[in-house]
Amino acid sequence: MSVEPASKPEGNQDTPPAETTCPTPTAHKRLEEGHRWWHGCLDNYDDPPAFRANLNACLQALRNVTWVLQKEKRLVPEFDSWYPPQQDTMRGDPLLKWLVNSRNRVVKSGDLELLSTAQMQLILQYKDVAAAVTQSLPSATSTQRVKALPLDARPEEYHKFLANIPTSVLNQSSIFIERSWIDKALPDKELLNALAHCYGTLSDLLDSAHEQAGIEGHSVMAHGVKHDSTQLSTHGGRLPCMVTTLDMRTAHYRFGDAKLVRGEYRKLEIPKTIAKRTVKRYGLDQFKTELNQDKSSLFDFMEPLMNQACRFLQSDKAHIFVTFLFKGPELVHIQSAVFNDRASKHAYARELANQVAANSIDGVITLGEVWQSGVVIDEEGAVIPPGEVPDRREALEVYAESKTGENRSLTTYFHRRFGRIIFDETISCEDQSTENNFMSPVRAVWASEKT
Repeated sequence: MSVEPASKPEGNQDTPPAETTCPTPTAHKRLEEGHRWWHGCLDNYDDPPAFRANLNACLQALRNVTWVLQKEKRLVPEFDSWYPPQQDTMRGDPLLKWLVNSRNRVVKSGDLELLSTAQMQLILQYKDVAAAVTQSLPSATSTQRVKALPLDARPEEYHKFLANIPTSVLNQSSIFIERSWIDKALPDKELLNALAHCYGTLSDLLDSAHEQAGIEGHSVMAHGVKHDSTQLSTHGGRLPCMVTTLDMRTAHYRFGDAKLVRGEYRKLEIPKTIAKRTVKRYGLDQFKTELNQDKSSLFDFMEPLMNQACRFLQSDKAHIFVTFLFKGPELVHIQSAVFNDRASKHAYARELANQVAANSIDGVITLGEVWQSGVVIDEEGAVIPPGEVPDRREALEVYAESKTGENRSLTTYFHRRFGRIIFDETISCEDQSTENNFMSPVRAVWASEKT
């Protein structure tokens, strides 16, 4: 049986940096072999024999990194004084201890004793999504078990495990079913997360070897993209593809019909040429002028975006939900999303958090139509969504938040009269009371990167 990953990442991942610029070429090769086998585990998560085979190969490749590094000691200046402190640090890392012991067990005794689990989490609000995301991030210290399920449980049976919860609450909820492989010797860590930690720590070790040799930090190719050591430092040495596997290990179901839910989103491109009538209809010349003005942070984009959103709404009578991703003051990505219900918004909030984690995004702006109302409770004690409250208000909202914790919002209220959009007041807020719950999963990612 082949244990090659079912779909290999793009790019030449086996080629180590040239010996003329790298003091640890073979150690790099072993590290990148570990990355390849890690993806083999991920690709075969639902196939126990293939998962186990790729796991064993990954353990051995990662364990070999330090052995090979010591054989290449002649290439690292003053290795004998530099390496012992590195060893002391690694000996104090419980996951690296587990790696060493696991490799020894695989080679000398047999396979690890693996436990496969399925866990259910009821998603009532965005903070529940954030809790699920947090458990899959590099800083996670334990595996959160909300509700253990029989491995053969089917989606149509999930309601049996949610007794005594009001129907009105369940109808606004969604369900995460998370699959996990856990080693009995490491009961509080999902295995891909544990392996990714080991990869990241060993990657940092090789980066330190570069510094010792007076050479710039190492770089690796993954999925056709070159990543240097500064890009990896945010995630403890992990590659972006190894930061979180929650999305790949979790099925997201809508309660009631037990159907899979995905956040529907797509990248938006600003075309190089736009028809004159389109420019005139939406006032795009004015928007272009506003965008070209100097911007010192993402918050400087808020007013131009609100002005343009009002022009779109005035013309089309509706506005899509758009997300803008930033690195510092630079806008790096724009995407639109479609929400059919709260379950699809939960799914998109999780997927957005994964994007932020994998791409080191440090600022987000969301823009779209919202309903606002006071808190109204139904007969079962559940909060009625603002869109279902009779005296609700409709508004355009531009919300911005940065990794530093600063957040601001612009809200323009409007009403509809005889098919026309009539704008009311615009309110600007810059305090914690404006904190958007939708951003809770992203906030959890940023908090993990500060620890």
